[in-house]
Amino acid sequence: MSVNRINQQISTQTGGHFTVHCLASLRSQQHYSCKFSILTLNYKNSNFLMMFKISGIIPMKNRLQIWEYTFLFIILIIFPSESFAQGISRSTGFGIRMGAWSKNPGHISFISQGREGEQYSGTFYLYFFTRFRDHWFWEFNIGGILSQIRESEEIETRETTGIVPMIFGLRNDFIAHRNPGRIQPYYGFGMGPYLVGYETRRGEDAFQEEGLKLGVYGGAGVNAAFTTWFTFNADLKYHMVNLSPFNEASGFNLNFGISFMWGGKPEMFRIRDTRLVVTDIYPAYYQFYNIYPLALVSVQNTSGYPIEVNVKSQLNPFSSRPKDSGYITLQKGEIKDIPATVIFNADITQVSSREPAVLDIVVEGRARTTLRKEITAQVTVHTRNSWNGEVDKLVFFVTPENDQIMQLSRQIADTVNDSIPRMLRPFTYARDIFETLSKKEIKYQNDPNVPYYQDDRVQYAEETLHMRSGDCDDLVILYSSLLESLGINTAFIQVRDPEQSIAHLYLIFDSGIVPDQATFITSNEKRYLVRNGVHGDRTVWIPVETTLVHAGFESAWSRGALNFLKDGEMRHGLRDGWVQIIDVQ
Repeated sequence: MSVNRINQQISTQTGGHFTVHCLASLRSQQHYSCKFSILTLNYKNSNFLMMFKISGIIPMKNRLQIWEYTFLFIILIIFPSESFAQGISRSTGFGIRMGAWSKNPGHISFISQGREGEQYSGTFYLYFFTRFRDHWFWEFNIGGILSQIRESEEIETRETTGIVPMIFGLRNDFIAHRNPGRIQPYYGFGMGPYLVGYETRRGEDAFQEEGLKLGVYGGAGVNAAFTTWFTFNADLKYHMVNLSPFNEASGFNLNFGISFMWGGKPEMFRIRDTRLVVTDIYPAYYQFYNIYPLALVSVQNTSGYPIEVNVKSQLNPFSSRPKDSGYITLQKGEIKDIPATVIFNADITQVSSREPAVLDIVVEGRARTTLRKEITAQVTVHTRNSWNGEVDKLVFFVTPENDQIMQLSRQIADTVNDSIPRMLRPFTYARDIFETLSKKEIKYQNDPNVPYYQDDRVQYAEETLHMRSGDCDDLVILYSSLLESLGINTAFIQVRDPEQSIAHLYLIFDSGIVPDQATFITSNEKRYLVRNGVHGDRTVWIPVETTLVHAGFESAWSRGALNFLKDGEMRHGLRDGWVQIIDVQ
């Protein structure tokens, strides 16, 4: 006995290679048997392993006679990284199958030889399938089965069976909801008419019979997905024709084939709801929107295994790139609300008129493979000076980092005498800034009459400096921006007096002076309030009525203190909630 081994590797120009290993043994001068061969394909980090087993004895005579031939096809696909296939069947497809047929499940082959003689068989199918629910598919098969048994004794006998199945059934990829891989086993069953023909020939005598019979089938197989649209498959079915296992047409059918698919995939996840949290975008709040969700996307894991979900969102045309929520793990059947936030570019601060914008959201689900779904929603972007009246959002108009504001505040700070104690400098800076605004003849101007459905308009600090006038909101923004640029903490006091139709706003700032030393600035304890500073220390805060900018600091301080004493304490505005203090942070 001699043994030959072949080991060959073929490289491709596309980054892959084929490796062929073949083990062959020459058993005699007349018989050749190829025992085992393996084909390995490595393509772009995706490994395919195909194993073929062929065993046979071929007498090398004048005629070719194969008395034993078995064919075993096993395909394993190993993907160390995400590649072409998605692992989840598309909804519709068609294919072809070829194989062998036998009444004995242990001897299914194209050509075989036994004590009873030689048997030849072959099958061919065309089939079509379409998904109707989750991992259940309708399947229709039409094909042909031909089998012939030869017995050579004194008189040669041939029994030929021809079968044309036209069968409808169901297929279930029963572990697809738990397995995200490319190998998907399935089982199926169904029924339909079988057109059956028999011929028995013994010598010169022949007997024929044909007819249409009802039959059922059942079996199992495996799909191996190479790409999202192409699979190999193999299955074993048992056909019981005329509802009898003893019928000559009843038997086992082993098939191998390919299928081509199109249409949608079953859902790995489902978007149950998308709730807009913000329908109106105010450019001044863009930093707030960087962490506050514009929408909540409710995602449910509909697979039978854990998956990870990421939400990407951007607001066109005001986002330069999408913002990720980051991958969040969802267990089987779990539902989570995932926030959709955006990153704005500089264009958002230049909007001069209200305009619509599109919120684009992409939901990604992954479990070795990645599936995506896209949803959109429309929101309204308001002008750069628009304010919706929520006083806690007014702080976004404060711009201590503005070049013009920083330049003015530092010019004023530089004029302060170095002999002034350090603890009194914040108070001195605040006083001198207010006096400077008074000298610049900046005046209070009532709000213009605007329709009830339009936003309040708030000026940025540099705009008020340029226009030399503004309403209470504008003057508070200006004064706060100047103080904050010097590191002096400020807060807004909003008064929504139930006896007045219009709300009012003024300001308090942190003098940095501890209560025990408040006498350095005033002996009247009703002219200030004591509250926690940024570092948690109790300090003296000074109220200033900014609408009195023309009258000077002392008048504005006195009016601010009187208003706070009257509304906040004597009329219990703080206790009842219609007087609020909002820190600028």
